[in-house]
Amino acid sequence: MNQNHIKELARSRARDLLSNHASFKHMPADQQREMYKQVVSEQMMHIMEDDGTPYARELRTTGSQRPANRTPRDYQQAAEDF
Repeated sequence: MNQNHIKELARSRARDLLSNHASFKHMPADQQREMYKQVVSEQMMHIMEDDGTPYARELRTTGSQRPANRTPRDYQQAAEDF
């Protein structure tokens, strides 16, 4: 799977996750944008880890962009809490 495909799949998953939460729609645009970017990043990491791509292995060895102990479910819960 190439990087563009991974990114598009991650964006699609992020849209699906966030569109299911009415509270996300009521957040200020800047918060929505930031949360969307975080969820896309999380989804990309999950996809790459599942795919076992060299890029994923490199991120694991050099340090990923994933916030410590954060999962898409954390962002989903944060959207519900708003």
